[in-house]
Amino acid sequence: METVDETSRLAGHAFQSLLAETSVETALNIPTGGASAHVLVLNSEGQIIGRVRGLPTEQRVSQVKSTVRSAK
Repeated sequence: METVDETSRLAGHAFQSLLAETSVETALNIPTGGASAHVLVLNSEGQIIGRVRGLPTEQRVSQVKSTVRSAK
């Protein structure tokens, strides 16, 4: 059985691999080569439950926090 640290490490590695693929940007409707920040909030099944794009303002951070809290 994997430890929490090992699971986190594996998840991080998988996520970094995803970010290296431009096909993921296309699938998630994120412009390739764009300079805007994109934050995706996923639930435990890997479904996107929140999305914020652009400069991380206080309002956008609050939006992400609200989405995460409502998904619990």
